[in-house]
Amino acid sequence: MHKINLKNILEEKGKTMTWLHEQTKISKNTLSLISNNSSKGIQFDTLEKICLALDITPNDLIIIKEDSYDMSILSETFEESTQTHYILGECIPMSKMKKMIQNGGMTTANDPWFIVKYPENLKNNKLIYIEVSMPSQEELSKIDLTFATSLTDQRNKEFFQSLDEAEIYYFIEKIFNFIILKRIGLTNDRIIVGLKNKPESDSYTAFIFVKNDDGDYVLN
Repeated sequence: MHKINLKNILEEKGKTMTWLHEQTKISKNTLSLISNNSSKGIQFDTLEKICLALDITPNDLIIIKEDSYDMSILSETFEESTQTHYILGECIPMSKMKKMIQNGGMTTANDPWFIVKYPENLKNNKLIYIEVSMPSQEELSKIDLTFATSLTDQRNKEFFQSLDEAEIYYFIEKIFNFIILKRIGLTNDRIIVGLKNKPESDSYTAFIFVKNDDGDYVLN
């Protein structure tokens, strides 16, 4: 996993995106994509200009974590009374996933869980909003958990609360690509994902994905 730490560096140095644009002549749109970790890549000359303007090294700008994770779906449930879908998923470290594939093993549900909640007929709605959070006991009660041997709320809580800004973007992009695009199959022009990563809070952070002219989704 690698993430661009540009937003935090600008805040620490008291600089703005406009200032960086004026210093580097890099377009504001490109800088915005890089800052929001929505860019598919960063060219060497762009990287060099940013580093020179901010007096930093590439290692300061690019955060690399050796053991990222993959996602697995544990259960899918549809609640008839509320017309709501629940997808329970698990975040599995890549190192563990590789061993599972090599050994032909299955997950033991000992890794952090997340839940994706969305209403029926979502594709017909003008406002596409999907909730992602640590699964609550109330939500888990709606899901078939007969396969699970144990459940540790603390494990899930520690995972969600430990996510820094770069890791949150990584998590949301994984959810968007693996669950929302591939599993649910949404193709709407604008999709809003609401993340609740603090169990004690009722507030959600909104992440807006917009389809560009090439048909690719960009996180605004």
